Amino acid sequence: MVSTQPPNLQVETGGPAAPEPTASHPHTSLLDLPDELLLRILAELPAKAGELMTTSRVCRRLHGIAQEQVLWAHLFHAAGFRLAPEYASRAVATTTPPGTWEDGEYAPAAPERQSLLSPAKWLAYVYDLLWPADLPQPGTCEDMEDGVLVHYPTLFRARCAIADEMKARGPHHVYANPNADVGSDQDDDAPLAQADDMLIAPNHIWMLTEHTAKVYSVRVHGSWVISASRDRSVKLWHLPAIPCDGTKIAHGPSLAASAEGHEGSVLALDFKVADATTGKGFMVTGSSDMTAKVWEIDWGSGENGEGTSARVVCDLLGAADRIAAVAFTDEFIITGSHDHQLRMYTNESVSPLRTVEVGPVCGIALSSRGLPRAAVATTEGRWAIIDLSTGERLLRGGEGEDGYGCIVWVDDYILTGAEAGKTILYSGLYAHRMRTYRGPKKRLMRAAYLDMANNTILSAGHDGHIHFTDLDSWEHYRSYELGGAPIFGMDVDGLNLVFGTGDGAVGFVLYGNGLPYAGMFV
Repeated sequence: MVSTQPPNLQVETGGPAAPEPTASHPHTSLLDLPDELLLRILAELPAKAGELMTTSRVCRRLHGIAQEQVLWAHLFHAAGFRLAPEYASRAVATTTPPGTWEDGEYAPAAPERQSLLSPAKWLAYVYDLLWPADLPQPGTCEDMEDGVLVHYPTLFRARCAIADEMKARGPHHVYANPNADVGSDQDDDAPLAQADDMLIAPNHIWMLTEHTAKVYSVRVHGSWVISASRDRSVKLWHLPAIPCDGTKIAHGPSLAASAEGHEGSVLALDFKVADATTGKGFMVTGSSDMTAKVWEIDWGSGENGEGTSARVVCDLLGAADRIAAVAFTDEFIITGSHDHQLRMYTNESVSPLRTVEVGPVCGIALSSRGLPRAAVATTEGRWAIIDLSTGERLLRGGEGEDGYGCIVWVDDYILTGAEAGKTILYSGLYAHRMRTYRGPKKRLMRAAYLDMANNTILSAGHDGHIHFTDLDSWEHYRSYELGGAPIFGMDVDGLNLVFGTGDGAVGFVLYGNGLPYAGMFV
């Protein structure tokens, strides 16, 4: 057998040697580049913390460049995180961290002299390299007294820790019934839950029992919470401000006011903190007495809600059965009753507009995109999207197999809580069922929340748990154990989760308590 050599392969050994590379072709190492160019190269890496951490391990010089504040600020915004508007324009980068992390726990550092980045260097990188025009531009404050020093690697780590906590990931204690008289902190000696421990306790929770009967509905906006109960009252709660320096809040929520106006159980409520025309709060409630009421809220003038009050300004009559759901927009007030009718009123004059027959209503969800539309769920296991301007049914869904207990509408998703422990996800465009999660107990799901930012579904109901389900895999991975009482209502805003229970308690879960910059996040 004769073997042939591949073309261009040199096999002769007696010929002249190949020429050596000459000095006229120098090779430049990556580390020969100036710091500014290396920083620009790192800025082109995928916006992931792992990329920066890997680079920082190469050598001491790259470690220093990988800690540049502008890179971590870019990472913070690329992850979808944001600062509250009152802080976004005041953030001033500093290279001095406010504390240290050890085993996932944060400890504030003693005050030190801060080292600020050069304003010229900071703004040049931000405007020329990293930031689209529609994102807030970090920079320096003309008046340093108004500036807030931010160490962006710490800011990013703290916000990631809060995201994990909101998803019931990360460090949590195994369930121990919280003592409402003690406060929020779990027993430090309680064992930490392992990855496969399904039942956990929130890290910071208050259970307040000012109501004397079941709490059917809760809503939270900013620093205010309102709860509605079978005891015929609505109670207004004030949430404490969250510190920015990594210290824990000294006290939990406080009861600011209690008001009564219905002759039956208050089953549903919705409110907003400030009306553009009056500066007062605005609330709508629905009751088993077959009426809905419009309230005006005076938030008082004290830091903890002193002087807060609520009064009924209008009654909405005409229902022939209990009103189990209410909602409002800038144009409309909507009520849903077990008499199968959805009623719409003008917000300005509170006069009736139209009535649409939909079935025994158990929940109303407004369009998250601000459209004049509402998704309405019934106890018969069906839902519909209604045009509030015309009363037209735009879309119908649900098979009628399992009665519903609640409905959520976010972007193009409709989420319903149903009987038999089911949480069902539908397409808000085509009405087809996408996924169904069946809980460990076959009880009615009365409340749900679709957390798109954290890719998580929260559901709660008569089994007394708050369940966490991954939106992509539909895996139920953890549940809050909260004492066993049924949960009838749940709401989330910012870093606060609030729920109402069948034993008259209002539960307040605070995320990020004790983490740096927590009070600056939205």
